[in-house]
Amino acid sequence: VHRVSSCSLQTLALGLAEGTSSPGSVALRPLGPGRHELIVCHHYVNLLSHHLIGEHDAGGRHWYSGSAILLRQDLDVPDGVALSPDGYWIAISNHGTAEVLIYENTSDLTPKSPPVGVLQGTHYPHGLCFTPDSRILLVADAGQPLLHLFHAGSQGWRGPRQASERLQ
Repeated sequence: VHRVSSCSLQTLALGLAEGTSSPGSVALRPLGPGRHELIVCHHYVNLLSHHLIGEHDAGGRHWYSGSAILLRQDLDVPDGVALSPDGYWIAISNHGTAEVLIYENTSDLTPKSPPVGVLQGTHYPHGLCFTPDSRILLVADAGQPLLHLFHAGSQGWRGPRQASERLQ
């Protein structure tokens, strides 16, 4: 349990030209002391935005990099996002295609980058979570009482794959 006082809360203006009327799921990953990477799904404009957040400034506000569009290629109502603990993979539950799209989180990533992997066999993929070793992705299915387990292959998360296990 973490207690947060109201004086430490802050609203970040996402400020994307495409509009942000539908921000949804978020993922946060530490980058080092006092720095975090934040990724936000924007459901109905079919994109993910990327933000960097840092420690408090002299006024007590968090430093914020501003907004940048991270991904939009092949997105159709992205409603869940997870960053692998090793920082190398981004998983997005894609509601419109009932798939989880996997992107490599590299400096070459652009809004037009295609996914390198596609996880199939879910009805309504939603909540996503990588295991600490980044080798298993857990996917909650909003359309049925199942948790799908996907395992990375020898090439990481590249290519298509089906769930290796389903838990009710």
